[in-house]
Amino acid sequence: MADEVLYVLVRTDLDSMTSGRIAAQVSHATSMFHRQFLDETDQWISEGYYGPVVVIDGVNEDLILALLKDIDKLDYVVPAGIVVDKTYPVQDGDYTHYVEVATCAYILIDREKMIEFDFVRNMQLL
Repeated sequence: MADEVLYVLVRTDLDSMTSGRIAAQVSHATSMFHRQFLDETDQWISEGYYGPVVVIDGVNEDLILALLKDIDKLDYVVPAGIVVDKTYPVQDGDYTHYVEVATCAYILIDREKMIEFDFVRNMQLL
């Protein structure tokens, strides 16, 4: 557990993804991860381990989908998921539409194994 990092890949290709929305989406991702792996994360927290979280910039939906597809091909299990905000606000003139948008993804993986993915070479931290 000591070398695992929770990576949150935020879609900054969306013009409406402000710093406040980034914070909200990262919070959604950590909540979703915790809910999906409740037994394990409760044990880690009870042991005083919260672990590092790294937020990645420069991500789009295609990159998220490609990464999750690559993760599915691995010969070991990697906890991962996509956050879909079902009420993401998109401004259109004076009217705000609320649409379903994949806003980010999370991946819990050993930092050394994360380096094996091609996109990591170009990643930037938020």
